[in-house]
Amino acid sequence: RVLTDSQPVPQPLVVEFAGMRRSQEFTRDFSEQEPIVLAEFEVDLGGKTGQTLWMLPQEVLLTFLTHVGELRQSMSGSSASLQQLATQIPMQVVVRLGSAKIHISDLLNLQPGDVIVLDQRVSEPLAADIGSQTVFRGWPGRVGNKQAFQISQLANKPQRKSA
Repeated sequence: RVLTDSQPVPQPLVVEFAGMRRSQEFTRDFSEQEPIVLAEFEVDLGGKTGQTLWMLPQEVLLTFLTHVGELRQSMSGSSASLQQLATQIPMQVVVRLGSAKIHISDLLNLQPGDVIVLDQRVSEPLAADIGSQTVFRGWPGRVGNKQAFQISQLANKPQRKSA
């Protein structure tokens, strides 16, 4: 009742007591004179949605926002170095030869030397994907004793891999 009386809100604040948290490090009492900012969030965790309400002292929120603003300004001059750093991140490129549907009984009887016919035509270029995006098309080959992939075209528009 103290919360609903002490803070003007557009809608009445419904407070339910669901138990006391053992750790008090994340909770705090507010004085009636202390300005409070209410922040309501909708949270989606694994398909389950719910709402949470944060009550923050105005002074704490203003200090945080000031710090974020200063951090943004200091980072704006370093965007070139961040971009250079980003170009050094290794990315895994996956080239898929094709796929096939096989009955379990046939799968259990496979032996060395058996051939599985894939759905990819030999006359069509293979797709090279980074994550779920097709970024290149090209042809299989070899360089020395290693398998290789020769890029024949850039994917004009990223295409999502089918599941």
